[in-house]
Amino acid sequence: MLTLFVRLICVADYKPLYKDLDPADAQALATQLDAQNIPHQVSADGKEVSVPADKLDAARMMTATQGQPHSGRMGFELFDKMSWGQTEF
Repeated sequence: MLTLFVRLICVADYKPLYKDLDPADAQALATQLDAQNIPHQVSADGKEVSVPADKLDAARMMTATQGQPHSGRMGFELFDKMSWGQTEF
């Protein structure tokens, strides 16, 4: 019982870095994360890349500086389009 509890505590909490990627972009992103020694997981369908929660910010900064990925949802693109009740500020 104690072993199970310790194992659950030691498991890293993975958060999605990018979703809805092309499999080629996910593979390129995984290669970049390997080069930076950032642990990651690629989903079974190859469309989502996750990293440990404590490495999420560093991984986002690294991928943003290298211009990756070219597909998928990154999260803040919804602010690029103006909606009906929104101003430019």
